[in-house]
Amino acid sequence: MNKNIVKEVNSDKSWKDLEKHIKNVHFDFLKRLKEKHPTISPRELDLATYLLMNMSTKEITEIMNISSGGVEVARHRLRKKMGLDKNENLVGYLMSI
Repeated sequence: MNKNIVKEVNSDKSWKDLEKHIKNVHFDFLKRLKEKHPTISPRELDLATYLLMNMSTKEITEIMNISSGGVEVARHRLRKKMGLDKNENLVGYLMSI
C-alpha cells in the first residue's frame, strides 16, 4: 500500500512540475489572455493553455480530472466568456492572442 501512495505522490509531483513548466512556457500568452479577458478563472486559463497546445479532449480529461462532457461544458463556458459565437474556432481564436 505504501508503494501505491508513493507512486501517486510522485505522479502528482510530475503533474505539478509539468503544469509549472507549461505556465512558464506560455507566460506571455496567459498574460495577454488575462488582459483581454480579465474575468477568466485560473481553471479556464489552464483549459485555454491545453487547447492552445492542441491537446485532445481525452488528454485534457486526464490532466484536469474531469469527464469528457465536463471538458465540453468548460469549452462552451470559455467560448461564451470570450464572446465567441458557435461558428468561431476556439483554438484559432486562442492562437491569435
